Amino acid sequence: MIQRRRDWFRIIRDLMYAGVPMTQVARACGRSKKAVFHWAEGGEPKDSDARTVLALYRKHCPEKYAEHVREVV
Repeated sequence: MIQRRRDWFRIIRDLMYAGVPMTQVARACGRSKKAVFHWAEGGEPKDSDARTVLALYRKHCPEKYAEHVREVV
């Protein structure tokens, strides 16, 4: 099975619309806001950071998270 690449821009945008600023995402990952901005611009977070961001996404945007999972898998 081929897994599609995650759309980090969309994930981070959805989190921001849900009231979770980039600084909070960065803090949860132990990274700078600049790193989160880089992911939103097409960069790829490390696996541990990706899991943290996805956990935030699942918590703050459960419907969008479920949609994302259906699209990626």
